[in-house]
Amino acid sequence: MQTELTTTASELTTAAATIAALDQTVVLNLHHTRATNTRKAQASDLRGFATFAASLGLDPEAPTTLARYLAHLDTKGSATATILRHAASIRACIPNTAHPAITAQLDGIRRGRVASGGNRQNQAPAIAPSELAAILRALPPTLAGLRNRALLLLGFAGAFREAELVAFTVADITPDPRGVLVTVQHSKTDQGGEGRVVAIPYGAEGACPVAALRAWLTAAAITSGPILRSVNRHGQVGSALTSHAVDGIIQAAAKAAGLTTRFTGHSLRAGLVTAAFNAGVQEADIMRLTGHKSVVTLRRYRRTVDAWQGNAA
Repeated sequence: MQTELTTTASELTTAAATIAALDQTVVLNLHHTRATNTRKAQASDLRGFATFAASLGLDPEAPTTLARYLAHLDTKGSATATILRHAASIRACIPNTAHPAITAQLDGIRRGRVASGGNRQNQAPAIAPSELAAILRALPPTLAGLRNRALLLLGFAGAFREAELVAFTVADITPDPRGVLVTVQHSKTDQGGEGRVVAIPYGAEGACPVAALRAWLTAAAITSGPILRSVNRHGQVGSALTSHAVDGIIQAAAKAAGLTTRFTGHSLRAGLVTAAFNAGVQEADIMRLTGHKSVVTLRRYRRTVDAWQGNAA
């Protein structure tokens, strides 16, 4: 009998350990269903909501508290997309806030802004090829200048997002007789990490992304790891750039070229798509380059700068 009890206790202990391990795996899998940036944004949204509720002594689980918080964001002038994201984050974590009245309020916010003409989403201005050429001409012949040239040309030719650009490593670049093949390991529309390969062809002298990339890697003595890295004032190469740093680099380079438009990292992607539309490239071919899953989303990248192109009137 004692042996049987001992065996049973041992089996129960083993079973409990197995269940605990499986529970951890379940939590981990659920964690991975959301991208890192999504999790960070959701956490930030929840902190903002909690601070608002605490400042007014409101119950955060009451639907009326979320309704008031959305009204607060609306009166602050927050973008419609931002308000919708906050609502989605909060409703996903606080079940009681998933109330029909909240859905109606969100619809009212959208309709109200459409009626007032204030629902237009801010878009990064597209960098036209002529503007990119001007920026390239103004780059200094320094190590940072070589990096910036590689960043600008690679970002434009591949229509890459900032997060994709800063994530590239030497292992993601494969030489090819026609240029280089760049493997995008993860992207905004590829959360499963299936990846895609983008072909970057040779370009004209002075504006060749392949030559610019090679010149930067050689000058910075980069043979492995991240491609785009920081460079301090002493010309020393540091760690990988951040997406935020890409915006600053592009804005500073544009200013040095005498351009007043406030470009961002996304301006490279928008610029390539706009230029491709202007050149008559088929949507399917553009989507294969950019990784877009939706034609509707792709068409939003076609900026009004080309309004006269192919004008039906």
